[in-house]
Amino acid sequence: MAVAPLFCASITFCTSVAAQVPDWGPAKPVVKTPAQTTKPANAKAPVTKPTVTKVVPTKVVATKTPTKNNITPTFKAPEVNQPSSQTVFKAPTKTVVTNVTAEDQSQELVAVDLHLASDISDYGPLAAYAKHLSKAGVLYDADGGTPEGVSSAEARFKDFPTAITLVRVPEKAMASANGGSSWGAYKIYRGTQLLSSGRYLAVWRKEQGVWKIVSELAAGKDMPAPVLPAKPSSAQATGAKENPALSAKKLKDAFGRTVN
Repeated sequence: MAVAPLFCASITFCTSVAAQVPDWGPAKPVVKTPAQTTKPANAKAPVTKPTVTKVVPTKVVATKTPTKNNITPTFKAPEVNQPSSQTVFKAPTKTVVTNVTAEDQSQELVAVDLHLASDISDYGPLAAYAKHLSKAGVLYDADGGTPEGVSSAEARFKDFPTAITLVRVPEKAMASANGGSSWGAYKIYRGTQLLSSGRYLAVWRKEQGVWKIVSELAAGKDMPAPVLPAKPSSAQATGAKENPALSAKKLKDAFGRTVN
């Protein structure tokens, strides 16, 4: 607080002087307002740099499984080759084979089947089938299958009666690439009497250049037995008289003995 000087003449004068005496305390700071600057019209806005975030890859730590005898196997994660963005995947190409035709051997097989039919007629079914059967060939009919090979022919035709005739009638065949099948009809006769008839289907393959039967199926039916005429009954004429001479005559054998 300011103090008036001692030489003041009156209270009024001292009061007015005291009012004009400045405060001798510390000076107050003067706050200056910065002057506003005007930006030029062609001033460029400041460029904000993008914030780059670094991604730190995490490491895969493989755990080790303890084994017996305190031996811990080492484990190494397999390396996977990731395809790059420049890798071009191509679809696998398919190879299509066209215009491939196997040699048609149907006529050749028909001729072989006709040869078998001729051998049956000339030498009988046992010898004919033994010649044309494969070592693995099997014959089938309503009674089932037979053993393989030559035993198959023997099992089927060993007891075939000589009075019975088997007639094989080939019709068609289809074959290619050394394999095929033939089919037709068969008939069994006793003399001129038809006993049975049916169909057959044979599967063939070429073994060392020769056609052989791998399997054959035959199925048919027996013909009904012929109906014989009834035996005529013996009749004796009525009123006929017995001849005493014939009735008294005794029959004798080659040694002259009487036959009763």
